Amino acid sequence: MTKINLILKTTNDCNLRCSYCYNACHEYHHHFMEAELVDLLMKKTIKDYDWLHFIWHGGEPLLLGVNFYKNVIEIEKRYNVKVTNALQTNATLLTDEYAKLFVENQFGIGFSYDGYNNEETRGQTELVLNGINVLKCFGFRLRAIKVVLKEDLKNLKSTYRHFNNLGIDVRLNAIFGCGTINSHSNYSCEDFGNAMKDLFCYWIEDEKCSIQLQPFENYLSMAMGGKHRDCANASCLLSFISMDINGDLYPCTRLYERNFCYGNIRDIKSIKDIYQSKGFENIAVNSIQRRKKCLDECSLFAYCQGGCNHDAYVENGGQSNKFFSCAVFKDIFNFILNNLHSFNIKNPMIKNNY
Repeated sequence: MTKINLILKTTNDCNLRCSYCYNACHEYHHHFMEAELVDLLMKKTIKDYDWLHFIWHGGEPLLLGVNFYKNVIEIEKRYNVKVTNALQTNATLLTDEYAKLFVENQFGIGFSYDGYNNEETRGQTELVLNGINVLKCFGFRLRAIKVVLKEDLKNLKSTYRHFNNLGIDVRLNAIFGCGTINSHSNYSCEDFGNAMKDLFCYWIEDEKCSIQLQPFENYLSMAMGGKHRDCANASCLLSFISMDINGDLYPCTRLYERNFCYGNIRDIKSIKDIYQSKGFENIAVNSIQRRKKCLDECSLFAYCQGGCNHDAYVENGGQSNKFFSCAVFKDIFNFILNNLHSFNIKNPMIKNNY
């Protein structure tokens, strides 16, 4: 089947004000996506794809209300095409009504939660934990994103154990630069890399592990020849499209500069028309030139595919391969690759697979 990932930025509004939020660069206006825009997107996408994977994003996507998603589900059922859904939330607004709707329609739900320091970085921890409990009661697999800050680096093992004790799969993300936020202002590549490598050694020998821990599982899979990889370690331009509340189309929710806009869904006949746009040309030419440098200069290109276009653009205009997430990937992945056959794998979550 021909699959396309459609990231719908349903709103820039949010009921939290996280200390590291990249969405703050675009302001928290109180506008919401209309369900009719989703209908239009589907009409112009099913001509070229027979599997649409919607990723509902924000801001906070649950601010739109349960009726919005009921309408969306009805729209999805009108078309003879495979549709799957995932939603990323801060979990504070999750209710039984939401959970019932999502479980009945097989939505994948991810949420943001910072563990021990959640109250300082995100706030409303009691509501977050209540939302997590709602998901648990309805049988959802619990999947969280935690942003790693400087104060976390000395106790990443404790952070991992916290999520493991709660039975929550977790992805540990470095803070990334966007507008007022600079990834380098928080910690160095070396400090972050050393903390993550130390945690990797602990995690791979942890016989009590009962959760998935990313990006380690994907890195380990790649090192052993598997196909599991993050979007940041793949050429994503032809597999992801983002649409904002006005119908403007972009490469993803991070690459939001106007010079990368593909146009508006109302102005195109078919979704593949975007690949003829000036916005696509801007990012594609930039990406190809940078990746050519990666291929010529780096032995890890087959694994990372040149890294994240957004990260390269924010830190150096996309012209250089020297950016934070690239350096961190090289550090951690080389460590895994070079020590692959010396690790004493006791972790039951990966022991049988690798």
